[in-house]
Amino acid sequence: MLFRNLAKDSVIYGGADFLTKLFLFFSFPIIAAALSPKIFGTLELILTSTTLLGVIMNCGLNNSVQRFYWDKNTDKGEQPTIVTAGFFSQISFGIVAVVLVSLLVPFVIPLPLVSELPLTFYTLFVALILMALTQWSQFILDVIRLHFTPWRFFSLALLSRVVSIFCGLVAVVWLGLGIDGLLGAQVLVLIIVCPIGLFMIHKDINFLRIDLTWVKQLLQFGYPFIFAGLAFWLFGSMDRWMLASMCSVEETGIYSVAFRFASVVLF
Repeated sequence: MLFRNLAKDSVIYGGADFLTKLFLFFSFPIIAAALSPKIFGTLELILTSTTLLGVIMNCGLNNSVQRFYWDKNTDKGEQPTIVTAGFFSQISFGIVAVVLVSLLVPFVIPLPLVSELPLTFYTLFVALILMALTQWSQFILDVIRLHFTPWRFFSLALLSRVVSIFCGLVAVVWLGLGIDGLLGAQVLVLIIVCPIGLFMIHKDINFLRIDLTWVKQLLQFGYPFIFAGLAFWLFGSMDRWMLASMCSVEETGIYSVAFRFASVVLF
């Protein structure tokens, strides 16, 4: 009985991830074909940059909440306090990151560089919003996992990932909206999905009761994960920036397509 339940839950949880990777694998060649190598390379550079910012913004809070939620020294009544403290920190860091980086972008990125690439400051702003919403939706998914409700996890994971990929595909291929359409469509999907996810975990969310002691404790446990995430990012993303600096953004786009095809071994 225990083995059957373990196998069933593994299939459900893993199935959501597998279907997401499968749909992404078959959709990205279509998106890449609709975009030029230069545009696709620019998209990869944007996504790798916002991924790094997301690692810093997350601050290991997902890991911290999972660490303390079912700890033997945690009372059941404290579980909502832990989730609320973690999510409050996520929202706060997300808002600060989006506002701060949006204000600094015009000074950090030279205007000539922006003019050479097929992007606008609107593109960068939407990418920042997408980064924050992605972190928040992942936090919600991790909390749902703690509730041992695999079908809720499965349905929300497909809504937040597969539907956003599909809408981005429609925006690029059928509407011809380019990077702005791709990122904007995914933002709109997550704006709709996040409230649904919050409703699923509403028993663990109470913003009228934010315990700053738990906020501090979660951050103390979580911040070392920034360095682990940074190392993972360096090995997984620096190749795009190195290629862009040594060759061109077009070469980065071609390389990114080849890399995505090679990622099938991760299935």
